[in-house]
Amino acid sequence: NLMSQLRKVLGPGAIETQSSGYVLRAGPDAVDVRCFDRLLQEGRQHAASGRWRAAAIALSAASELWRGPPLPELGDWPPARAEAARLQEVHRCLLEELAEAELACQRHHETVALLETMVDAEPLRERRWALLMLALHRCGRQAEALRAFQRARSALAELGLEPGQELQSLERDVSLQLDRLATRRSGERTDAGVDRPGNLPRPATDLVGRINELQERIAELALRRSMTLTGTGGVGKTRLAIEIAWSLVEDFSGGAWMVELAPVSGDSGVVAAVASTLSVQPKSGLTMQQSIVEWLRGRQLLLLLDNCEHVLGPVARLVEAVVANCPTVTVLITSREPLDVAGEWLHVVNSLDPSTEGFELFCDRAVAVDEAFTPSDDDRVAITSICRHVDGLPLAIELAAARVRSSTPADLLCRLDDRFRLLRRSGRGSPPRHQTLRATVDWSYQLLGEEERTLFDRISVLAGGFDLAAAENVCADGLEQGDVACMLDSLVAKSMVTAQRGALGVRYGLLETLRQYGEERLHERGETRALRDRHLSHYIDVATRARNSWASIRQRDADRIFDREWDNLRAAHSWSIATADSDGADAIVAATAPHAWCRLNHEHGAWASQALTLDTVDRPISPATYGWAGYWRFIAHDADRAISLAHQGIDAASSPEHPDVSWCWAVLAWGQLAAGRPGEAARPARQAQRTAAADDQLAQAWAHCALVEAGLATERPAVGGQVARYVEWADRIGSPSIRSDAAFYKGQLYMAAEPSRPADALASYLRGLDLARGAGDIHEEGKNLVGVVFASNHLRTAEALEIGHEALLRLYDNRHWSLMWIAVETVAAGLFLTETNTELAVVIYGHIDAHQPVWGSERSPRGRAMALRFLRKQPHADQLLAKGAAMTGDEVIALLVDQLAIKRTQDVQQVTT
Repeated sequence: NLMSQLRKVLGPGAIETQSSGYVLRAGPDAVDVRCFDRLLQEGRQHAASGRWRAAAIALSAASELWRGPPLPELGDWPPARAEAARLQEVHRCLLEELAEAELACQRHHETVALLETMVDAEPLRERRWALLMLALHRCGRQAEALRAFQRARSALAELGLEPGQELQSLERDVSLQLDRLATRRSGERTDAGVDRPGNLPRPATDLVGRINELQERIAELALRRSMTLTGTGGVGKTRLAIEIAWSLVEDFSGGAWMVELAPVSGDSGVVAAVASTLSVQPKSGLTMQQSIVEWLRGRQLLLLLDNCEHVLGPVARLVEAVVANCPTVTVLITSREPLDVAGEWLHVVNSLDPSTEGFELFCDRAVAVDEAFTPSDDDRVAITSICRHVDGLPLAIELAAARVRSSTPADLLCRLDDRFRLLRRSGRGSPPRHQTLRATVDWSYQLLGEEERTLFDRISVLAGGFDLAAAENVCADGLEQGDVACMLDSLVAKSMVTAQRGALGVRYGLLETLRQYGEERLHERGETRALRDRHLSHYIDVATRARNSWASIRQRDADRIFDREWDNLRAAHSWSIATADSDGADAIVAATAPHAWCRLNHEHGAWASQALTLDTVDRPISPATYGWAGYWRFIAHDADRAISLAHQGIDAASSPEHPDVSWCWAVLAWGQLAAGRPGEAARPARQAQRTAAADDQLAQAWAHCALVEAGLATERPAVGGQVARYVEWADRIGSPSIRSDAAFYKGQLYMAAEPSRPADALASYLRGLDLARGAGDIHEEGKNLVGVVFASNHLRTAEALEIGHEALLRLYDNRHWSLMWIAVETVAAGLFLTETNTELAVVIYGHIDAHQPVWGSERSPRGRAMALRFLRKQPHADQLLAKGAAMTGDEVIALLVDQLAIKRTQDVQQVTT
């Protein structure tokens, strides 16, 4: 009877009769718990994509389904108790996520009441207190936010707990801003200002990001009479100004008035536009500007003057008059250039952070044009890259997001090289200068003087930033060199060039969007080749000077120059390849080599290989370039190719004694060692030392290194004297990298002694490690790390396991394959060969024996042979050796790293026990 009645309510198909009872057939949306879970997941997906409004709607709908304790009819039935507990915890989290979404939608006032209820219900959940403090802070109620922190502290103190890091950080931030924000009643736009007079437009979309910036500008403008927001076109000055004005509108009985000046020109145009907006009539005997000032006198009013960069003079005169004569009027200005008037408070509006604010803005605007848009993990990566490529400019991000109707983020990213064609608005309603990215830049460019345009176009060849010397040497042709600094200052003021002060002086730069625009203009001028030639010449000179001071006590200064100028050096090298300038390519490779060597910058190897393609009979490539190309193949664990390139460089030399050929001899010596032929390494090592230029300290260091390596590999008695001479010479030179290298070989000598001296070796390796890390030398750090592992294994120190793990990860991250396999064999031999996990050692040696060269095994082929003889006697050795031989190098390293991590954990647990 009960089932029959239920069918009448739910329909005949809802209840199904089976042999063991009845089954309720209900769709997912017919069960409120399932609806709750679905809406919660939707809300979380929207929040993860930055679609806060959609997240708030979904989470609110889920919350409305909650009508009391879950599943009360099922009593203490254990499955019901477990599900009820899950649902209650999920509901707690949902309320917090809903509050967070509402705050992101700027509904701070409305959310305070909800959060007060939530903290009263569960005062031990710190996240709720943090959200309440944030909401109160954003409402301008800083004192109450601090009281909320004290209430949270009291609640936690009952259990003997202190507030967590998030609450403490919030309390500190609110305290720091209390003094300057206390004068503000609210930091957000409210509906109370609707009744105020004025003409502020209502933005059609939410402000994304800039919440802190908005709060700070509100606080500053409350204390000042005049503020100018400056910044590059499309950075969001107008939008920020409108939000500030709406936030302050309650404070002005005369309202907030916005005057759009983009369409006007000249003194009369500015005054007429302001008079028209304010409905000011001219007074007898007064000019129109004087009439405006007289009308404003005594009124409590906010005047927003938007887009003033092309009418700076008349705007400056008007603002000066208003500020001087109307103490109750506040003026807010947006301009790509400051007014430079007395009392002006200047704020530069910067681009959005690509990975946070930029990403959130893209997703918000993308959903507006395609409500089904939900970014995948790949989309998130592409969107962040898009935001970074367009310099975090909100206008460019919004234009790109509007394209998701017909393109994926990955497609958009691929097409950004032609950003001025791609980023254009198809809709109507926005100002013409914001219809396309090009129009926005055109607007700024047309405001420049002719010489400023010339300089702007020319500095587009300077990649990744530049100093004044570069601008003068590369771009001053036909301009007065002394005027370049003044014109750069003007371009900075007009938001066309950025300037950043650092330890090495002022560094200028261009946003990538502006650089591409200038590049197009330079091409139209027909000056591209001449400017790029001068750019190449200048940066060869910069890099050569830095190289000459690198192998000395001034190495860190030289490395800083290389770090700072690497983008320009890359551009210079690319130009040398594009124009088949073999001399230029040689010069760039040679000059940048020391820095690339110590930083393990594999890009340098590509530069050397590209330079080799320019080798002709008429314009041969330098043997040094062959040597460097071979060196990078050696690093990549390709000894045969390294040897081949070294031979080609030696054959290409104009003379066997030419200094440039010393690089090839050194690489040839290392290649023979890596290929397991130590007897053939001594001669090229001696040749390297004999041919190295006396004034080329790095070439001398390479020669010392090759001689010592060959001596250690063949156990020559003279190696002790060679190491001593290397150490003495390195200390005299003063270069941290060369001293680190010498310390490493001193450690090697201690380990090769009879009997070995691992404690002394460890001290030497550690000294070399400190020198390398102090210099940022990744190559020498790797060598000395391997030495530390080697010595620690012999000493059986407690740190051996941790050091071995660190060394492998560091070398693998930097793809230093030649050292990597020495480290792998050292770790395997020292930590697993004589431990309980000999099976792992067998697998690793199976791979090493099948695929890796003889060089390794503590630099002794005899050591590897002994290890293999021992391992072949272990159970199942043949199968384990075959397993290792079948594995790739990456698989072997991953296996070893994982096992080291497991062993470290086990050792910690044993110590704890």
